[in-house]
Amino acid sequence: MKVSELKSIWEPDLSRLSGHDKGQVYYQRCHLILAEAIRSRRAVVTDNQIDRDWLRNEIGCSASVLVQNAEIRALLEDRDKLFKGLEVRAPFQRRKIPQARAPRSHQLATALQMARFSGKISYITMVRDSIAYQVPMLQWGGRIDEEVSDWLRYLAISIKAPETSLKTYSSVIRDFTRFRRRHHILWDEVDDGLIQKFQSFKLASGVKADVVNQYTDIVFGFHIWLEETGRLTGHVQLSPGSNTGKKKIDFKITSKSSSPSSWKVDDAPGRVWNHRLKLSNTSKRNKRHTPNKEEVGRLHDAVLDQKHGERNILLFLWAEKTGARRFEVLQVNVQDLPTDAERDVIADKGGTWAIQVFRKGRDEKGDLFVPVDLLRLTAQYVKYERATIVTRCEERGKTVEDSLFLTEKGKCLAASSLTGLSRIAFIKSGVLRSSYHRLRAVFATQETKKAVEALESGHLQLVPGTNWTQTILLRVAELLDHSNLQSLEHYLNDFLNARIQRAQATSGITASETIDYKRKEIEALDRRIDNRIRLMEVMANLNVKGDPGIGAKLDIIRQEVLMLDD
Repeated sequence: MKVSELKSIWEPDLSRLSGHDKGQVYYQRCHLILAEAIRSRRAVVTDNQIDRDWLRNEIGCSASVLVQNAEIRALLEDRDKLFKGLEVRAPFQRRKIPQARAPRSHQLATALQMARFSGKISYITMVRDSIAYQVPMLQWGGRIDEEVSDWLRYLAISIKAPETSLKTYSSVIRDFTRFRRRHHILWDEVDDGLIQKFQSFKLASGVKADVVNQYTDIVFGFHIWLEETGRLTGHVQLSPGSNTGKKKIDFKITSKSSSPSSWKVDDAPGRVWNHRLKLSNTSKRNKRHTPNKEEVGRLHDAVLDQKHGERNILLFLWAEKTGARRFEVLQVNVQDLPTDAERDVIADKGGTWAIQVFRKGRDEKGDLFVPVDLLRLTAQYVKYERATIVTRCEERGKTVEDSLFLTEKGKCLAASSLTGLSRIAFIKSGVLRSSYHRLRAVFATQETKKAVEALESGHLQLVPGTNWTQTILLRVAELLDHSNLQSLEHYLNDFLNARIQRAQATSGITASETIDYKRKEIEALDRRIDNRIRLMEVMANLNVKGDPGIGAKLDIIRQEVLMLDD
């Protein structure tokens, strides 16, 4: 179907037209609307220019058309200049153009309905105590969603949530609000039933159960904030036992409480409230998988086959050997690397090189510790593959960024590109239920093993006020820049379990004996550390000259420690 075959340019159904012909129709509509607006001096003007949302609703097109259609874009730039000098009255009514009376009514209603449910997330800069914050704001058809925007501002300024988390929160709560508005339910009418419908909707859309649980946590957290700030009263269950006893209270959003974890570094008193709607489809077979040594080798082979194999395998190695997150790796610049002389000094001392990067949830930069072998491989990449990219860009007159990991255009590799190339590598190598972020878990596993061995050998001392498990987890948390020790506990358990499995394979221990063996191993490790500390205390505090029998006592302790070591 051609444009010439249309009875009117205001026909609501343009689905049979090609993209080019649709663009011509939209241009003609735009030209007529603006001509009438200038003649009657009636239009919606924002910041001395024609309001784009108003115009696209009048045209009946999407917002992208106003940007991507070159003819419309040029027309708008010209007409914006005219409106700067006009005294604009109220917007004109579309009935003044005869063609628009009947045919456009359905199309306009559809456009207005889409705008009603779309939701727009914009960012504003707020300064508090000389610190600038990027705060998300949710809008519906030009009107601010006050409850959601106030909550996002609270997260950004009071909680200091990281930018990546704020994007996730704003996106999820917009999806939920959009879902709620489609069901004609007000924000103070949300109940467990609507949240369950939202879960079912997401599952039907192909979202995994564990991700849906994360969405539910965000929605639940928003409504807890509404209750705690007085916007809702008796709506969300935040008091123990309120649904039991003689006086029964029917909360629209129910919850359950639990004691706060004792593993958190900055633990707050009180109880933690969780929703009761957690999906159960999160069995062990669906949990994320940490690649083993053989699988990591397959991943490296798959990455090397890609176009920038040397760069891409380094991206994997930086996550494996430093525990850095994706956005942390991409912050590294060439100037952050040591010189050859500095690298030789590090190699002689057997240490690591610290690079300052912004860590997750931190306002200031923190250290990323890079081993010397990785520095050598990175220096080779800079000298050859990266240098080739720099030369090509300079020959084409393009500016090259100082970022370590470059694209062909001399720009820093985008996080989405890193996710894409890593996904291809995981699929090609057959490593399932895993991702680039799980390489960080590979680092955590190795560091846990090193910490246990260092503590056993006496090279790592107990941190005052902690037991040996907390000392190990604190050490790993420091390297990973992790604040929650409980989430790292499974690495220690997995390592101890692996030890027991190796012992079982060589000595034929039965399943019941394995549990007892694990308990004994932990007890022996406790005794070994305690006796080493006792030996050091005795040697430091006792006067050997004043006590003739001290030599025999020390020898007994020494023999005991040696026996435990054996």
